[in-house]
Amino acid sequence: MHINRVFFSGRLTRDPDVQKTGPSRAFPDGTPVCNVSLAQNSRKKEGDRWVDGDPIYVDVTFWGNRAESFSKFHKKGDETYIEGRLRFDTWEDQSGGKRTRLKVDADEWQFVPRGKATEEAAF
Repeated sequence: MHINRVFFSGRLTRDPDVQKTGPSRAFPDGTPVCNVSLAQNSRKKEGDRWVDGDPIYVDVTFWGNRAESFSKFHKKGDETYIEGRLRFDTWEDQSGGKRTRLKVDADEWQFVPRGKATEEAAF
């Protein structure tokens, strides 16, 4: 059995970008696609204080109605919780070199109350 599931929270590094694919039965005007990038800091305790580590940046894609909903309620700097699955992208850059990256196709998201996530995450 193989499991492909990720759960994480972070802050949006830019405003959500919504575009549309070609028409389909479910979306005659095109399927909405929302791309965002999240930054997630690791934290460790040094003595009596918490210190932020290097950030991790994660590219996330929402599809369909979730794409439209997410873009309506979020903007750069907002913190959010996301569940989804990993997807491996490959493409050729302008010089013909092969490029790859892991992305997340999001299935679910939740609001994170402002000011709560950072304090509660520091166990």
